[in-house]
Amino acid sequence: MKFDFLKAARVASRIIGIVVPGVSAVETIASQFGSLRGKDKQDAIVEMVRASLATAESLSGRELAGDEDVERATRGVVDAIVALHNIVAKKQAAPAL
Repeated sequence: MKFDFLKAARVASRIIGIVVPGVSAVETIASQFGSLRGKDKQDAIVEMVRASLATAESLSGRELAGDEDVERATRGVVDAIVALHNIVAKKQAAPAL
C-alpha cells in the first residue's frame, strides 16, 4: 500500500488552517483573564469554549459552537465554579474555633 503524501499534506494543511486560528483566539482570551471580573470574565470563558468548539466542529462536522444549550451549560459550569471558589474562600477566611 502506497502512502499518499499529497493527500496527507492537504489534510495537514486543512487541520493547521482550522486549529491555528482557534488556538490563537483561545490564547488571546486567556491572556485577558487576569484583568476580567464577573460577567466579562464569564463572557470570555464562553468565547474560549466557543472558539474551541468551532475548531472541533471544523474537524468533526458537528455544530456545537453556536448551540444555545452549550452556552447555557458553559455559563452554568462557570457559575458553579465561582460559587465553589467563594465558599472555599469564606471557609478559609473564617476564624478557627
